[in-house]
Amino acid sequence: MNSGYASEYSVFVKNHRKGLMDQRGKELIPPEYDDLGWSDGTDEVIDGVIGYRKGDRWGIINISNTRITNPQYNDLIPYDKHILVASRPDSYQLNSLFGLISLSGKTIIDYKYNSMKKFGENLVVSKKFQNDVFYGMINQKDELVLPFEYISARLIVPEILTLRDRHQLLTLMAQSGEPLFDEKIDEAEILGDKFLVIERNGRKGLTDFKGKTITPIEYQQFFINDNGFLNALPLRYWEQLSDDGEFINSFPYDQVVPVDSGYYKSSRLNYAFVINNSGREIFRIKNSGIRFLNDSLALFHYRNRYGVIHYNGDTIVRPVFDSIAISENRFFMYTRKQNHSGWIMTDLYGMPLSNQEYESIYHLDKFNLAFRKNGFWGIIDCYGAEKIFAKYDSIYTKMNNLYLVDFYGEKGVVDEFGEWKVYPQKGEVFLLKNGNYLISSYFQSRVINRWGDDLFTSENYLWPFNHGFIEEDFENKFGLLNQKFTRLLPVDNSFVAPLVSDSVFLFKNEKGWGLVDISGHILFKNDIRFEQIIGYNEGFIGVKIDGLYGFIDLNGKLRIANRYEGINLFNDGLANIKILGKWGCVNKIEDIVVQPYYDQIDAFENGLAIARKNNRFGILDGNGKHIIEFEYDSIYRIQNGNFICVLNQKFGLINNMGEIMFYPKYDSILDLNNGFVIAERKNKFGVFSSSGVFIIPVLYEKISYDSYNHVFLVSNDPEWEVVLNMNQSKLY
Repeated sequence: MNSGYASEYSVFVKNHRKGLMDQRGKELIPPEYDDLGWSDGTDEVIDGVIGYRKGDRWGIINISNTRITNPQYNDLIPYDKHILVASRPDSYQLNSLFGLISLSGKTIIDYKYNSMKKFGENLVVSKKFQNDVFYGMINQKDELVLPFEYISARLIVPEILTLRDRHQLLTLMAQSGEPLFDEKIDEAEILGDKFLVIERNGRKGLTDFKGKTITPIEYQQFFINDNGFLNALPLRYWEQLSDDGEFINSFPYDQVVPVDSGYYKSSRLNYAFVINNSGREIFRIKNSGIRFLNDSLALFHYRNRYGVIHYNGDTIVRPVFDSIAISENRFFMYTRKQNHSGWIMTDLYGMPLSNQEYESIYHLDKFNLAFRKNGFWGIIDCYGAEKIFAKYDSIYTKMNNLYLVDFYGEKGVVDEFGEWKVYPQKGEVFLLKNGNYLISSYFQSRVINRWGDDLFTSENYLWPFNHGFIEEDFENKFGLLNQKFTRLLPVDNSFVAPLVSDSVFLFKNEKGWGLVDISGHILFKNDIRFEQIIGYNEGFIGVKIDGLYGFIDLNGKLRIANRYEGINLFNDGLANIKILGKWGCVNKIEDIVVQPYYDQIDAFENGLAIARKNNRFGILDGNGKHIIEFEYDSIYRIQNGNFICVLNQKFGLINNMGEIMFYPKYDSILDLNNGFVIAERKNKFGVFSSSGVFIIPVLYEKISYDSYNHVFLVSNDPEWEVVLNMNQSKLY
């Protein structure tokens, strides 16, 4: 026989049934019930009565074995020494409804609540409104203590109730029915057995269980170490410094990112913010990111749905969409549905421009958009009006009010009214800049004007370029036409390619190499000297003749003799040449201006070139003078023409005049290309001017430049603080 004791009575088990006996072992209630006690698992006898269970239902019985009620309750829980919380099935037998009854089974509060739990002298109850359940608080007289405006209720400790409203904000209630704090908070959690960590707007603070402040809400994190010290990590602060290093403002955020003039995207714990230049919070959202769309609108998500806000904090589009994109001055908003999904188009105020949903949509130009519906593509204008019915396999591009389309696997061209200008056919179709279009294939190519008239026909494939066409036959022979269809080269060349930006063309045939300009003038031809053409720059063509390299001009005349083992093209009036395995430089009259002493020379720019000798790097001027001596492990040029020099894994800066701004002593250097340089040393960052003057000392662990507002943002990692010695209850 198993038994459990409550007061002077005990519940015993016999043959898998439960009964009740007193302390002398006298049987008071025979063992004929599935359970005795209460549905919360306790088995206390209250004022001579106890609950019993038959099957799934509970009833009330006294210690004289007299049933006070039939087994009719789903739940039966003591509220105090005189009252019980009870629930009964609703009319559909699907859910339980809760009320209060006396020990005699008399109804005190009707069965109308979805849940009911005691808290202090009151009851936390829930009610269903349409499809949503909301929580409130009542007293024993069924009088409302707190309205039904909370979506959840739970005990964080026995003496504190947390109630979360529809805005995800928490109210903390004491058992007296009074709120612990004047303001609502975002989150609350227990620390140790004495403290509450409360969170508001991404900041944390500490209180005791009575709501007394231990620390202000100015921290990121708390913990208690093994020695009993309560530690706190302060918020990170970013300082805004002017471009001369003067303090302007500070922002208490984990991250601050400039997004426009006067605006920043920031974050703190699980919050994202938009703030202005003075640090005022314009918009905030919890458990979401913010992505800026243009100079006044930002995308945010809430509960896996996307919306749009203005920088001033106004909500333009509520977060009800699965995806949102912006193009030109239109929003595209996507909703995923059970049977189908689609995009709608709105203006930048969120107003729909049509009642249509599209499978896909994108801008062809500012005023026209391609859309897909039922698997086919059509065109609408920027106000949502259909211009061309969706019947094409794809729509590629628009030029001169003509559209290149795929139709049943063939390409064609239609105008803005959907009329065929080029009927669908095999081959490639190109829209040309002059308003004509080209249909190319290896059997026939045609150039047609916008009215559909043939301008030119070729039996070869035509490849368009800016000022004409390269022809290619099915045997891979090439020719050249200008834009007036004048034949510049017959289709008998093994190679035709532009050498000088669509104005001069290199060609090769069985007679040798040649050069022709776009006017049809043959600059030279039938030249069999060349084993390799290197390229063209500054009027000279690099060539290889008889195993050695030199330069010719556009007329084929040898201007720099082919006597070098290697060359690079001319730049800044100089070309690199290789003699006996070493590199030097010649000018355009073949004077050697840099002697061939070097293992490597980069191209000259603005009169300077980086060179390598004996695995050390230096800088030369155009006369071969050592502007920077060869003592560095590496030197490389950066975007603004300055140089980074590296020695023993430390970095320095050289300006574009070849002057050392500072010697290599930094772990990294970032030239901002605006007159400022960020330098790192021992994981700290600072700022120099490009002339080497300190602007911001190398003291900060994080630094960035705000190009919108022309300021620097700097920050150091916050350090843990001891705020309380729990052994002495001493507040620091």
